[in-house]
Amino acid sequence: MSGIDKTTLADGFLVCLLGVNTDNRKNALEFSAILFDGGRHVDQMHYEGTLFSIPSAEIDRLRRCLVRVATGPNILAVFGRGWKELLVQILPDYVSESLRILELLRVARALRRQELAARATIEQIRLAYRIAARCDTDGVRSSVYEDLLWSIVSEAEKKDMGWPQLLEACENSMLRVPLERFAFGEVALALVPELPGVYIMYDASGQVLYVGKAANLARRLRDYFRSVSELPPKLKAVWERIRNFEYKLVGSELEALLMENKLISALQPDINVQRHVAEGESRYGFPLLPVAIICSSTVPKSVEVFFCNANGGAFQCRIRADRPARKQLARFIRGLGGKDRTSASAGVTDLGVTGNEIACRYFARFKDKLNWMEVDITSGVDAFVASLLKAVTVVFSHSPEPGEFRVGE
Repeated sequence: MSGIDKTTLADGFLVCLLGVNTDNRKNALEFSAILFDGGRHVDQMHYEGTLFSIPSAEIDRLRRCLVRVATGPNILAVFGRGWKELLVQILPDYVSESLRILELLRVARALRRQELAARATIEQIRLAYRIAARCDTDGVRSSVYEDLLWSIVSEAEKKDMGWPQLLEACENSMLRVPLERFAFGEVALALVPELPGVYIMYDASGQVLYVGKAANLARRLRDYFRSVSELPPKLKAVWERIRNFEYKLVGSELEALLMENKLISALQPDINVQRHVAEGESRYGFPLLPVAIICSSTVPKSVEVFFCNANGGAFQCRIRADRPARKQLARFIRGLGGKDRTSASAGVTDLGVTGNEIACRYFARFKDKLNWMEVDITSGVDAFVASLLKAVTVVFSHSPEPGEFRVGE
């Protein structure tokens, strides 16, 4: 025994096999992690549930495992969809940057590039490596991935490759982003803030190519301009045609969604496929009562409050936390749902039916991650406005945990 086998089977050498599968449409997440020490199975964990409500005990357990792997020349072998987002969610940046990450399927294709295409499926990979186990059941817990890990180690041993060479093979299989074609470079990308906003991409003639939104602009734009193992059609079009980009900061992801829709409608970008928001009340489970969603603002000493309804339009109202326009806000609340619903002095923007569709979908999906109130005026408009302004002050001053504010509390 020598080379990679000797390293992998040495006491204290850790390998974590992490499989992740996310479904954003269903707000679903599944992950499975197996920890090996010297090739011996020492720990295993599995979670299946909602994307944003992972039990803290499961998060802590996985985090402790990954921190152990990051402290030394250990290996994190990953596969599936959404593992990068999961690492971002549960690990500090300095821990993530310390991980030596091996993308399991990518390196499997790289080692058998004569037999496997760049987009070979796991089933094709299984057959190429002559793995008996099948992967049509058990999702990320399928034993085929563990078998593939050890098949890769065996293949590397035959080729006299160590872990550094395997990691390099994985990296060399990547397609490099052609930054030399663009009017911006790595410095410009590094200066993009990690804040919510909308980005606009332009071609060499100044025409708008693409409009997108992000809860974290820096992370989203880095995703566009990094080396990849395969080039999806949209990314290929961006790389071939983009010359420059700009971005607009907003206070929240919801505001970014609404601005993105407005800009797509106005600019009609070439690469954006979906340009219209279809109604989907039954699918998205709209709130039964009007709600006020309280979000951050880019305007100093202010918050943005979004009013959305089961039917009708939505509205965005900017409220100064230190000196709110109480009378104008009360006038707006009284007219909510009527014909004369807006007031320029109250700083209200009518988002229309499309904006309401977007706001209601967002609320239905991320309710547990938002600060919000039911628009309940049964005890009087003034009582509701007082409760809303109290909630606004709390959100602006203290950044509380997400949750519902109630009238009178």
